[in-house]
Amino acid sequence: MPSPVQWSGDGVPFSPRFGDDIYHSEAGAIEQARFVFLGGCGLPANWNARAQFTVLELGFGLGLNFLATWQAWLHDPHRAKRLDYVSIEAHPVSREDILRAARNQSASGDGAAGRQPLMKLAEQLADAYPLPLPGLHRIRFQHEGCQLTLTLAIGDATVLLPDLHLAADAVYMDGFSPALNPELWSPAICKGIARLMRPGGRVATWTIAAALRKGLTEAGFKVEKAPGLPPKRDALRAVYAPAWPRPANWPDNTRIAPADHALVIGAGLAGACTAYALSQRGLRVTLLDAHSEAAGGASGLPAGLMVPHVSPDDAPMSRLTRAGAALMRRWIDDIALPRRHWRADGVSQRVDDAHKARAPASWNGLSLFELQQTGTTAARFFADGLAIEPAALVRELLARCPALDSRWNTGVASLARAGHGAGWQALDTSGRVLAQAPLVIVAASLDSLRIAGSGGKADVLRPVRGQVTLGRQALPEGTMPAHALSGDGYFVPALTPDSPWPWLVGASFERGKTALDATDEATAGNLEKLGRLLPAAAPGVTGDFAPGSARSWVQVRCASPDRMPLVGAWPSAADNAGSGLYMLAALGSRGLSLAAICAELLACQISGEPWPVEASLARAVDPARFAGGAS
Repeated sequence: MPSPVQWSGDGVPFSPRFGDDIYHSEAGAIEQARFVFLGGCGLPANWNARAQFTVLELGFGLGLNFLATWQAWLHDPHRAKRLDYVSIEAHPVSREDILRAARNQSASGDGAAGRQPLMKLAEQLADAYPLPLPGLHRIRFQHEGCQLTLTLAIGDATVLLPDLHLAADAVYMDGFSPALNPELWSPAICKGIARLMRPGGRVATWTIAAALRKGLTEAGFKVEKAPGLPPKRDALRAVYAPAWPRPANWPDNTRIAPADHALVIGAGLAGACTAYALSQRGLRVTLLDAHSEAAGGASGLPAGLMVPHVSPDDAPMSRLTRAGAALMRRWIDDIALPRRHWRADGVSQRVDDAHKARAPASWNGLSLFELQQTGTTAARFFADGLAIEPAALVRELLARCPALDSRWNTGVASLARAGHGAGWQALDTSGRVLAQAPLVIVAASLDSLRIAGSGGKADVLRPVRGQVTLGRQALPEGTMPAHALSGDGYFVPALTPDSPWPWLVGASFERGKTALDATDEATAGNLEKLGRLLPAAAPGVTGDFAPGSARSWVQVRCASPDRMPLVGAWPSAADNAGSGLYMLAALGSRGLSLAAICAELLACQISGEPWPVEASLARAVDPARFAGGAS
């Protein structure tokens, strides 16, 4: 649950968790943010004319440093085109407390002529503020062709700092008092910050504690005392200038050469999300697909579900789909996907006693799911779950890519180096060049290995056939659920009243099969699924499953041996490492919950921006994990 905030009679916030320490200076949070943090890091001057600038903060608190930075960025005509603000918070507060704090600070926050009112920014932040669940939460704000991205990392800084991948230009250290919260000012934290710094990056904080000065100095910073904000006499400023070379794998050393054009091969969910994520960063995208239109393969599913995976140990798939579902929902809102293509009334996941015992009740005292019991049937209700027509989502994402060149009926047979550092060429079966760009992202499902070059990893991408049955007649009166169901398969009511099907059920999960003809066996299996999901309804619609006459949709999904997607640089040969060849594939049956976060990770790897997931999660989906061949 959100961390409690206490408020004094004159509106000063303090934390009972940390010995009633106050959240900001007595002089005011906005004054402290501008004087100590922005001023201490040389802002806004240091981001002027930059294409991208990254701020790292320890202690998001009530969000006032972020709001002051956002406000200064908006007010600066020379602002960085992309501002990334990554903030770590172990004990996130509520939306209501964020709004209350901003309301108390609005007078000082709105002083400059033409400045965006602080309260309006706080309302935008509160509207997008995530559930206080552990992990990284990404929120994007657009302004006149520029973009600010907040990545709120919820968890212990001592655990998260080593698991972040970013290159910081400025760091705000704004935890509670070193006497009350010593771990946040420790030598380990100083070293963790140093690992994430660009040379010349600056650190600012309000405390000059001797142990902190020593820790920063030993981590490679040049530290100095600076005038403090009264009533404090001093503040601390530091510049990262290590006297030793940094390891080659440090985040700032892994950026590739900038590029303004990319080839994306495949126009399903993976390809569309990749094209959208790259377009948001100003890249021109050439999209090649063998079909006559978008979503010609498995992404053409009539309707699918967006619901996170859940596991007792919060496994990588659970963490990735939780982040992915949240980001996809933000994208759906950003592109204004017409409501006839999706319904947002939640998803109920049916579970048996064994599954209930294995599933976590909550994270940080808060659960994504509401446990429901109807007779002998138990379910976890995911209120933010969606039922979506994936093909419509794909089309809308592509329509929002301003510099997109889509080429249909264009099958890619292989890739070749263009030579002279010119990137890659996509070739057809006769060796003719179809397109060329410095970057290529292969998102062609089962064809991805053939196109990218298997490099001896022939069994990394595996087919999984899926067959869905579409209803013809209405369910018996009183048996239609109010929302979609999942569990053993899934059931989706019509997305709109004029839908061509009143409901659908599926899908089969047939490993190793690629035939696209509907089978009576899969149809019978879908009837069994309906019987388990809606036992009262199934007997009334058995005619819709009659052999040879059922309405079916069939496609083949792509999965990896460990069920995790493949996202990142593709090591098809030793000389290809870092060459601009990437892959996004193997989303399996969870494409709607995985595609957005995987595409965002890929785009950040390409652009050198802070990653939207922990480095450990990125390793879990890195194609290099199969470098020795699949097992």
